[in-house]
Amino acid sequence: MDVDHVEVRDHNTGAFYKGYIRGVLDNKAEVLLLNTSRVISVNLVDIRLPPVGKTDFSSLKSGDVVEGYLTTPDSDEPAWYLAKLSDIKGEFFCITAETPRGTFKDVVRNDCVRIPSSSESINSNGQCTARVKVPPELAELCKDESNHRDFKRASGASLVFFDEKDCSLVIMSIRDTATRRACMLGDMHVRNLKSKLDMLRRTDQIRRQLEQTRLNENAKYSETFKVAENCMGLAIGAQGQNIQKARAIEGITSIEVDEETSTFTIYGKLEEAVKKARLMLEFVEDVVQVDRDLTGRVIGKGGNIIQEIVDKSGILRVRIEGDKEHTVTTEDGKVPFIFVGSKETVENAKLLLEYYVNHLKELDEMRRDRQEMEKQLYGPQGYDRPPRDRRGYSADRAPPRGRRGRGGTRGNPGGRGRGVGSLGGAYSGELTSLLAASCVAVRRRRDE
Repeated sequence: MDVDHVEVRDHNTGAFYKGYIRGVLDNKAEVLLLNTSRVISVNLVDIRLPPVGKTDFSSLKSGDVVEGYLTTPDSDEPAWYLAKLSDIKGEFFCITAETPRGTFKDVVRNDCVRIPSSSESINSNGQCTARVKVPPELAELCKDESNHRDFKRASGASLVFFDEKDCSLVIMSIRDTATRRACMLGDMHVRNLKSKLDMLRRTDQIRRQLEQTRLNENAKYSETFKVAENCMGLAIGAQGQNIQKARAIEGITSIEVDEETSTFTIYGKLEEAVKKARLMLEFVEDVVQVDRDLTGRVIGKGGNIIQEIVDKSGILRVRIEGDKEHTVTTEDGKVPFIFVGSKETVENAKLLLEYYVNHLKELDEMRRDRQEMEKQLYGPQGYDRPPRDRRGYSADRAPPRGRRGRGGTRGNPGGRGRGVGSLGGAYSGELTSLLAASCVAVRRRRDE
């Protein structure tokens, strides 16, 4: 009979409780009691193996001493107690056990009765011990002693258990040949455990896929979309954070990701939830072509304008294509601004950029109109170097050629006063009227 647990003696009651060894250090062992989460430290002399073989019930009769697996008033956990058989009724046995609280009587089935165990403690008779190192990823699998039954049977060991602190399998036997066999089979057993773990993971994956398929069939709404291959990592997020956040939205039943085709499929009970999840996962890369002569002003001093666009839109990043880069098609006289982020944030960034570019274009058009007016106002030569004082003057008040104004010199009519000198014969009457009107407007603005 294969056993994968031990029995631990309680000195107060004399009963033996079932448990699993979790580690051994010197002459003590850490034991997890069966059907509980309680771990106790026990001397090896108080630990024994269960008896081997089946009980011959046909030889039992009233008055015989047996061991009964009982739950007494002394403990909430069942244990093997020495008891006396008082009666037999088919598969049922009437037994009486002596406990610290007095005599305890019970009726149990035959699987809770056995002949008293003659097993000795596991450190008696010079127990031989061997260890087999286990990779950390197999730790959870190794905690289940049932995974070592074939290994234990093949090696002939008395006991095989997993030591969590040392991350190794401990093999104990009274025979040296058993521990040598266990060491010989150790590497093969670890490989078998790895194969079993892989199979369990695949099975679990298929099971979850089946569950998702059933959920998807019941989902009322679904949306499928693709993202650019270079945006897949951003859409999924670090360690799948974006996917997890989208799946946590109330009303979402599942989200499927096909990384080979960069395709997302969202299933949900609520249409609003499906659309919200799509906004979180649909990452795009879009390009806006900006006039080359506007690029510097769009970027701003120290990048302040483009940084404001990034902050307000919420995009992940923006890249400005250089002259030697050719990752995207560049129009003549244009510089590509490449935005990366969710579809919504990229649309926001494009809106902000286009709004600011239109503003710059409007300013440039206003500047050209002003310059054209200045050309008409001051003439080609005067436009090239406009007078320092443009506070205005009247052609009627201009001093005649050859006379000095305030601050002027002979032959040079310019001065520091309100007059700016003679118009000369180069100005027409129409231009003089335009100049006078402009001066009045300038004064009016200055007074205001």
